Amino acid sequence: MTYFFILGNNPTLSIAEIINVLSKQIVKIEKLSSEVLLIKLSGKVSVLELQNQLGGTIKIGQTVDQVNLNSFSDLVDKIWQNLPKNLSNLYFGLSTYYLGGQKRDISRKLKKAALEVKARLKKQGIACRWVESKEKVLSSVILQKNKLLSSGTEIVFLIDNNKCYIGKTLSCQSFKNYVLKDFGRPDRIIEKGMIPPKLGQIMLNLSRDPSFSLEKTLILDPFCGSGTILQEALLMGFKSIIGTDKNKRAIVSAQKNLEWLVQNIKQSLGGVRIFYSDVRKISKKIRAKSVGAIVTEPYLGPLKFSSSECSFIIRELGQLYLSAFEQFSIILKTNRKVVIIFPIFRIRNKQYFLPILDKLKNQGWQIQSPIPHSLLKSSVIKITKRESIIYSRPGQKVLREILIFKKA
Repeated sequence: MTYFFILGNNPTLSIAEIINVLSKQIVKIEKLSSEVLLIKLSGKVSVLELQNQLGGTIKIGQTVDQVNLNSFSDLVDKIWQNLPKNLSNLYFGLSTYYLGGQKRDISRKLKKAALEVKARLKKQGIACRWVESKEKVLSSVILQKNKLLSSGTEIVFLIDNNKCYIGKTLSCQSFKNYVLKDFGRPDRIIEKGMIPPKLGQIMLNLSRDPSFSLEKTLILDPFCGSGTILQEALLMGFKSIIGTDKNKRAIVSAQKNLEWLVQNIKQSLGGVRIFYSDVRKISKKIRAKSVGAIVTEPYLGPLKFSSSECSFIIRELGQLYLSAFEQFSIILKTNRKVVIIFPIFRIRNKQYFLPILDKLKNQGWQIQSPIPHSLLKSSVIKITKRESIIYSRPGQKVLREILIFKKA
């Protein structure tokens, strides 16, 4: 079966997450673009469960046919054939995404076809509403507010040069859940910088390997801050989670936020432990070779800095991170991952990375590419020479560099 995944704002990160989560089920990657990943899977998947698990995917659906865009009657017929037939009051929407080649604007054709479909439905006595947008796609917000997936359907057109696949959206991201998880929390340490819940979710998915067990794998965030990664690990179903921080204010914040999570979203805190610890001494508090994955955003330095301060900040952070990895070597199980964020400092449009990769290699750490080598030639994939993915927003002075490490 072929499924389409509508990608988030960072397509490379979205693709890396999807491929890592579905590694056992992927038969073939059919096509990828900056908007869509088309994958043939070995069987059916629980789409709603998968959608909730993925942080970087906006929609998931299934391709059902191809359509001839040069034939108006074929376009109308294919829309008609893919509408639900058991509803007396029907909502439907149409979205267009590009898989490759020259971008064709088919908005006028789709509008004309939608009006023709509405007329057919009216003749059959079926009340209907065509849900429109000013954009070529319907957002997850529009889908949910108009109940398109529960009281109707979204039909998706995936254009690839002269081909056009037609698909049906089966799920979309719950924007309400992400707003609640981020801005609904009682304690947010904004001055320290906060990792977005979606990014925490993606990083946890990148830490997975085929031998992972939600019941038995111990997840550690040694710079837990206000508890975003702990929160996402808990929601993902992990039963053994540890969060530590040397900032006592952060420990209180994380505990408060997880208690709120239990009351508002999740039933039980399960096996979450949060305690004070300096990462440079963490092996004294966590048993050797007991951790299944380390997923963390360490202290990235001050949010505001001058160019003269930058070299000092980079040197100080480099020493902290090297000390942390020495401790990780002791407590992490063999062949398990560290998924971590390094800061990139932007000064006058020039980027400054932490120059510690060679020292980490000397410690025995190997950098893992987040993307299969077979896809690295694609123009869609944006991987640095350091085999990392950059995550940022316009205007940021401190960017996030996502790296995956493993030690045999």
